[in-house]
Amino acid sequence: MNVHELTAPFTADAVAPLRVGTRVRVSGTLLTARCLVQQLLLNGGESPVKLEHAAIYFCSPIIVRDGAQWIVRAAGPSTSVLVGSYVPDFIARYRVRVLLGVGDLGEPTRRACMRYGCVYLQTVGGAAGKIASSIRHVNGVHYLKEFGAADAMWSLQAEQLEAVVAIDTHGRSLHRRVCASSRRALKAML
Repeated sequence: MNVHELTAPFTADAVAPLRVGTRVRVSGTLLTARCLVQQLLLNGGESPVKLEHAAIYFCSPIIVRDGAQWIVRAAGPSTSVLVGSYVPDFIARYRVRVLLGVGDLGEPTRRACMRYGCVYLQTVGGAAGKIASSIRHVNGVHYLKEFGAADAMWSLQAEQLEAVVAIDTHGRSLHRRVCASSRRALKAML
């Protein structure tokens, strides 16, 4: 199976060719932004970094300090449904192009991805150590004092982080396909 190499900058043209089910290797800056960060920014807070064309990773990484540098020990995805209520507005306001997480983000996010040219990539839950090996460097951290390490906005430099396209820019959803397929299989069994 072919793997699509998705490398920053994450522009509309870069994500448009991706289709649901495509395996992807992501390289470039990923910003963690879970509920507290998204809520702050959607309620008038100013982003410390440019978010247009950004890749947002729903992740609560385990990162330790080693002298002057940060070391990523684990970087597994957070359950995306936890941030689902913020995501459509976040996409619309900031024009992020790539979301990474695990689990379904729901119908409003699917519509926002289609309208604003964003993709949602599904990473592997339970593989926090493996994913951490794809993080080559911590570029910086924002909101560490305000929200703590789990909910801070980390800037992570990824190299070939593996994922699968779960929602594409055409509004196709892997989760919807799986649900429809499961319904058909259940109906056939009954």
